[in-house]
Amino acid sequence: GNTIFYKWKLINKGGNIIDSTYFSIWSDVDLGNATDDYNGCDTALYLGYTYNGTTNDASYGTLPPATGFDFLQGPLVNGSLSDTARYPDGRKIVGKKFLKLTSYVSYSNGDTFGVSELGTSAGAFNNQKGLANGGGIIRDNNGKPTKFMFPGDPNFANGPTNWTETGNPGDRRFLMGAGPFTMAPNDTQEIVAANLIGLGVNYRASVTALKNSDKVVQRAFDFNLASIPSLTLDVSYPTIGTAGVRVKADARNLRLKSLLATLKRQDGSKVADVALYDDGSHDDGIAY
Repeated sequence: GNTIFYKWKLINKGGNIIDSTYFSIWSDVDLGNATDDYNGCDTALYLGYTYNGTTNDASYGTLPPATGFDFLQGPLVNGSLSDTARYPDGRKIVGKKFLKLTSYVSYSNGDTFGVSELGTSAGAFNNQKGLANGGGIIRDNNGKPTKFMFPGDPNFANGPTNWTETGNPGDRRFLMGAGPFTMAPNDTQEIVAANLIGLGVNYRASVTALKNSDKVVQRAFDFNLASIPSLTLDVSYPTIGTAGVRVKADARNLRLKSLLATLKRQDGSKVADVALYDDGSHDDGIAY
């Protein structure tokens, strides 16, 4: 597997209302060789990640992976009348919504953008809000205020509409936040995150593979982890340069009307869509 799930339950056991609560994940990945990394985030996927900043890594060679965290279920907060918070087990709360990624701050072994993990508790709280240590605004490569550092796609050049990390890679850490939210006495919050890893044909393609995996994991979580059938693959090579792939899926507990397998290369590009059958003309019981 390429995913680790984390679940936290927060309880305000004090007698006071906490009116400005932020929940954050801090990560020091050390991806292979810790001194050649970059950071980035995807605000549409609520994903913060670290990837290799060079084509070759001292530990992984020319195939370094990318890894990161996603808020699958963030803090529950008040929304508008059109909002509905939907839990994986089918529960729905009208007028509520889940916060996801509301800030992403990148750290290095030096002070960048006024952000340093060696600051005070007040500085760390500012970082949770997507601010510099002293409370100042972080600005992107256009000089515009932002709470999300490096939200661009590393597969494209850094530019006015695609802010990615440039310069010398190094030892990176990041802090991704969700907030603010209020917790009255005895209030509880359940927050779920996933730690994922993706591997592509090069260091940039690994970011694409990570994002593709993240989409699958979020979809599976939204369906209470019941949307992933049990899969096995048998690969044969009948001739030189030819590969045969046999896909076997056990989806008997999912009550599906149809099942489609999409075969992809390591870089995320699609090879083919293959319909799987259980119609009596193929193997019985399990779809092929």
